[in-house]
This record gives sequence, structure tokens and C-alpha cells, in this order.
Amino acid sequence: MKPDKDVLRALYGTDADDEIFQKKETEKQIRAFAGGNQGKVVITAEETRKLLKAANNATYYPGDEHRIREYVVTDETVDRYGDIVRAKGVSLVNYKKNPVVQFAHDYEQPPVGISIKTWYDKDANCIRSWALFNGADADPSGRSDLIFRLVESNRMRACSIGFMPMEVRRPKNDEERAAMGLGPMGVEFIKSDQMEFSPCPVPANPNALNSAFVKSYQEEFLKTLRSGRFTTKDVETIRKYPLFGTDALDLFIQELDARSVIPVVADVPKASAITLSIEGLVTLTEKIIELGTEIKNATESITSMQSQFKSLASTVEKLSAGADEDRLYDEVFGD
Repeated sequence: MKPDKDVLRALYGTDADDEIFQKKETEKQIRAFAGGNQGKVVITAEETRKLLKAANNATYYPGDEHRIREYVVTDETVDRYGDIVRAKGVSLVNYKKNPVVQFAHDYEQPPVGISIKTWYDKDANCIRSWALFNGADADPSGRSDLIFRLVESNRMRACSIGFMPMEVRRPKNDEERAAMGLGPMGVEFIKSDQMEFSPCPVPANPNALNSAFVKSYQEEFLKTLRSGRFTTKDVETIRKYPLFGTDALDLFIQELDARSVIPVVADVPKASAITLSIEGLVTLTEKIIELGTEIKNATESITSMQSQFKSLASTVEKLSAGADEDRLYDEVFGD
């Protein structure tokens, strides 16, 4: 049975068969694999350093070896679009030239890590990758570390691959499509060019999610908030980078108010966290302006003193040269 037209339009922007197939054959594709995160990679600092050097001579920072997780970037299970991506046909040549790890395919933000090893696993018939998540040295904003902790705590397991199709095959009929296990509009991506991959909370196209999935994810997100591992630094990071939609900060504040799971500045009432942060910003701005005025006044005083010292030094120099004292007095102090 063909999917509902609203679903097709949400996924592809159209419900016309030919247009959908054309998009699959010519446009960048994003496919999610829920089994993405396979766990921690045990590796030494020296081995990590060597892999980073091989990955475009990337810099090693102390502790990087503890921030590596292995992902199955893609396998040959039928994805939520009803398609199959042939793992053996995935080209990694271009990806290895710039092996960044994004978050949720957000290209307007810096990467959250780098893939230090990506390969075709012929035994499991899949593409695997070792993602090294940036620490504070590489990303002082804290954004990458927040993503890493969600991954590390198993709160975010999914990942998505972004690729350009190189060779696509349409099944001859519905019978062949069904025999291959494909969906009603499914195709076989025989060859593809991997562009990137992203750990993500929302698999594939977020516009196609139903409310039940969103609610389920929010519940998992709340469990993470209640784990006791988040701080006010994370609140500021999420305020700056709305990673999980517009409700994320509200969830933080609700937890802050109800359970006090997030440490806050002493003597600041929890229920007014957002308001106080704004008021605090205004107060800080006023103090900066006040301090700026004081600095300006002090600078003017110093400039005036420098001028006086310069004049005094000139007078002393003239006296040393034998100038008339009475004349100099009149020049400096007037009548």
C-alpha cells in the first residue's frame, strides 16, 4: 500500500511518484540507523595521536582517547523511507578528506567531533566509524561535550548518514520490491558517496515524526536531566544552541524548579531562573557602563597628569640649560 500523501509530502516535498524517484536519484539523501552507537573504543593516547595525524593531521588533546565511540554509520537494513543502501557500494574517498562529525546534520554549527577511522566491515556488511567527540580544548563552548555526554550515557544512540546517490535501481514492480523487503516507494542505492554522518536525537527527516515519537524522546531527555550530571553550564549551552527544539530550555527550567537537579548560583531563587538571568544581564550591563565611565574619568585624569609631568620635565630641562628662572615662571604659571 502506498504511504499517505501527507507523509510523502513531509518526507519529499511532493507526493508524485516520478518526482520522488527523481529526488532519490539526484539529491542528497539522509538515512537514519537506530543501532548507530556501538559503544566505547578502548585505545591508547599514542594510537589516538597517530589516527588523528592520519585524519588530516588533526591536533591531539590530552584525554581524547577517552572520547571515542564506534558507530555503525549504515548497514543494509531497510530504512524508514523503505530504501536499502548497499554498504559495499558506499564510497569513503571524499569523506576521508574532511571526516567531520556533525550533530543532527546542522551545517551552520561547527562539528562536534572528527572521525578518526571509517571503513567497510565486510564481515558485518556495514560501514563503521570511530567518532572522537571534541573536548573543551577543541570546543570551549561546551556544545560538543554536551552531545558526548548524551551519547556516553546511552541517551542518544541513533545516527544518520548523509550521502549523494551515484547509482540507483528501481525494482521492476511491486512484487520484486516486496521480495527485497523494500517499502512501497523503495529503491536500492547501489553506489553512493558518503558526505558526512551525524549522531542525532531525531532519525532522518524531523518533519515526518509523529507526536508520539516526540513525546517519547522528551521523556528520555527528562531522564537525562534527572541524572544529576547536568550543570548551569549546560543550561547556558542549550540556551545558546537550541539542540532539541524550542521546548528544551523549558524542560530544563521545569526540572530546575521542581527537583533542583541543576546546581545554580547561591541565593538565586530557582523558580525565577530565566527572569533573574535576564535581570542579571541588565544589572551586569549597567555595572559595565558604570565601570566604563570610571575608567574614562581615570584615563582623562592620567592624561592630564601626563601633560603636567611633561610640562614640568620641560621646565626642569630648561633650568638645567641655564634659562632665566623668572621668565620660566611666567611661561608656566602666567601673570
